[in-house]
Amino acid sequence: MIILPDDIIINKILDTINYLFSINVKNKIDKKSVKYQISAKTKRLKYIYINEELFATVKTNGNYALTIHGSQIILNHDKMKKNCVIINNDIREYIEKSGSVFAKHVLNVGKNIYPESEAIIIDEKQNLIAIGKSILSQEMMKKMNNGVAVKIRHRINK
Repeated sequence: MIILPDDIIINKILDTINYLFSINVKNKIDKKSVKYQISAKTKRLKYIYINEELFATVKTNGNYALTIHGSQIILNHDKMKKNCVIINNDIREYIEKSGSVFAKHVLNVGKNIYPESEAIIIDEKQNLIAIGKSILSQEMMKKMNNGVAVKIRHRINK
């Protein structure tokens, strides 16, 4: 088995974040703050930690399932709206308790949102509400008046 140096794996992690979320994080995230865990069974990357907190879980298909901490890091980037679903302020409390965002509550959708992708749910004031998996494409979210747009995985607890 080939063991890669930490720098190579950390660069791969940062490059994957850049690719998946269409943002450049190499200047924003200190490489020394990035840690990771390899699966003992599969020998594949399993968890990514930034600043000692879980940033994301690595899915079997290579995508990253963000945590609230991970989405907050993405939201600190200038081009973060590409990865966001903006919802009506009035429905915020409902979404904080429910497991889904419905298409009729969606005001705007980022260009990087497509079915099965990570979606960061924010309100009109850019406040983080939840993180989840997109069910619909951005076009469908904008056009449809019913149906689930995003299935929520993690939410902000207030």
